[in-house]
Amino acid sequence: MKDLRAQTPEQLGRELKALREARGVTLESIAAKTKISVYTLQSLEAGAFSRLPGAVFARMFLRQYLSFMGEEPEPWVATFDALWRRWEASSQPVPTVSVEEVKPKTWVRWVLGFLLVGAAMAVVFWLQKHENLQVADMEPTPRALLQQLAPTPPPTPTPQEPSGGSGTPASSLLLEARRLCWVEWAAEGKPLLRQLLPAGQRLTLEVPEKGGELLLGDAGAVSLRFREHDLSPPGRDGQVLRLAVPWVAKEKGENP
Repeated sequence: MKDLRAQTPEQLGRELKALREARGVTLESIAAKTKISVYTLQSLEAGAFSRLPGAVFARMFLRQYLSFMGEEPEPWVATFDALWRRWEASSQPVPTVSVEEVKPKTWVRWVLGFLLVGAAMAVVFWLQKHENLQVADMEPTPRALLQQLAPTPPPTPTPQEPSGGSGTPASSLLLEARRLCWVEWAAEGKPLLRQLLPAGQRLTLEVPEKGGELLLGDAGAVSLRFREHDLSPPGRDGQVLRLAVPWVAKEKGENP
């Protein structure tokens, strides 16, 4: 079992790179086998946690990296988890405001104190909103197309397909994996599904009225269909992709 001495993410990355070079393995060969992008592998070896998609995926990529080289992953993963927690705690500073003691009849100091507290609260709210809006490795994707899927209903309701047909319900999102892919599905801010989708397996997700959020570990490995629109593939091979899936509410008077 390897004795790891890494005290920082950068030191862990250097040890990973040294291990790979000692085995005579290239990043391109690891990427070709694991379908992890070279950019993500370089981020692991640089200890650049801010460029990784998140702890769950980064840990999974690290295991695949080590497995490819025949290395026991557990001591590495334990060190990675400890460093990730330390990095996460240190990378989210909370603004602090020092307010002097207010003496009687010093209304100016009261006003300044309230303004400083208000500014600090605004910064905290902005940081929280900015964190929620971060998206990993985004390029022009079907997300923009999904947001425009609001076709006008026909004059008369279209008859539903009989049960057992191959069509996808209007409120469903159909996925089919061409190879192994990690899938997460959340709606109304709650995680509803987290799983590895094996090659050849289909998955149908019910989209609620307020929509949901789909996370794919390998966007090029999945075919995607929403309503009658085929959005395959939603991204490139090895890309970690997050999609917001809308839902068009039924107009008044339309039959279910």
